[in-house]
Amino acid sequence: VRMPAYRTSSRSDKRVLLAAAAVAAVATAAAVWFGLAAHRRPPQPVSRFAVAVPDLRSGQLSYSGSSFAVSPDGARFAYVASILSGGTRLWVRDRDDLTPRALDGTDGADAPFFSPDGRWIGYFAGGKLFKVAVRGGSPIALADSAGEEPPSGAWLPDDRIVYVTVSFAVVAIPAGGGTPEVLVPADPRRAFVFPTPLPRSAAVLLTECTNNCARMTVLALDFRTRVLHTLVQSPAVAWYLPTGHLVSVRQDGSVVGSRFDPKSLRVTGAPVPLLTGVQLELGVTPEFSVADDGTLLYPPADPSGGDATAVRVDRH
Repeated sequence: VRMPAYRTSSRSDKRVLLAAAAVAAVATAAAVWFGLAAHRRPPQPVSRFAVAVPDLRSGQLSYSGSSFAVSPDGARFAYVASILSGGTRLWVRDRDDLTPRALDGTDGADAPFFSPDGRWIGYFAGGKLFKVAVRGGSPIALADSAGEEPPSGAWLPDDRIVYVTVSFAVVAIPAGGGTPEVLVPADPRRAFVFPTPLPRSAAVLLTECTNNCARMTVLALDFRTRVLHTLVQSPAVAWYLPTGHLVSVRQDGSVVGSRFDPKSLRVTGAPVPLLTGVQLELGVTPEFSVADDGTLLYPPADPSGGDATAVRVDRH
């Protein structure tokens, strides 16, 4: 199986996505790296190629969500594009189509994420949570008071959406709309961001931020007990793969993989380096997405060392 993954190039306009890893590279080679394969097989070739992504938003100087997301089956990706008015709009690019499609009515969109079946995209705009069909149509507003610094959400297997409110409480709402359920109340001492799904709908991965996200920790929230299990220190975001691994992006832009048991919500193996140089907006939001098939989507870090440079000048 050869399923390519994408990352943005280091060119200044950041409008090109390059292949980072094939399915076999994550599913087969990772199993060899971690020593977990029952029947070891040689790793398959890694595919790398370029895909044009016109007007991909990049270089944000405020806390924003990720600019793109890949569908769970790796068949397509959605991305946030800049528009002439100065705002943004969602676009979708299918793997078997050379032309991306704009999703009308999604002006102001940020932080897209897919439903488990890949037919819907959740996103945030103007402090609200929306969903829109991949094939187009009118967006549907689901909730108000969604956090914008940064916005983040996850679509669970039981068709609920977990997102973070403006006060950094963690809530869940039915994907068809309804009354939000508070999972983790707001706490002035810390904030929660970047929920990502787990195979069991009774739990979700979260990132805890303290001191303006100077320190970030990946946790697993058990919905039944409301207990937060500390998993990994220093990653900004983690995703679960059906191979039984967590793929985590650290604050330094490196990516590691670890064996993880979704039933006990425990990391059961030491982290193994996978790649380096992933872009993080303001050092907080990783521009990274991973599909169940191992497809990776990410831009490399700016080689100049950051998004902004502080300089001192006189009044002239």
